[in-house]
Amino acid sequence: MRKKEYKSPTYGMRYEDYVGILNRKIYKTKECKGYKEFLEDIKILKANRKDKGKISMLANMWLRRICEMDKEQLFKFVNNYKKNDLNPFQFEPGYQKENEEKYEEEEEEM
Repeated sequence: MRKKEYKSPTYGMRYEDYVGILNRKIYKTKECKGYKEFLEDIKILKANRKDKGKISMLANMWLRRICEMDKEQLFKFVNNYKKNDLNPFQFEPGYQKENEEKYEEEEEEM
């Protein structure tokens, strides 16, 4: 008997394809305790998903992981969320400010 293989819901998708899933999941958590801090860090992740290096790899990985969480896991995660849990700059502080400005310009275009 073959084992059922796990396949991520975002497997093979580009950001533009799975951002709808991500935004719906984030919206559903708006009543959770840590929502405000969670949303701030999500904005940082979205702002840094295009850069190269460790920061963008972490950002993309964490955004995809949020998409993979079921409702119960996500609510538990956001209810217990503390600021900077998903901030990729916690490992490499430095050029965070300039990337936030790029993201704000990108969001205005959408």
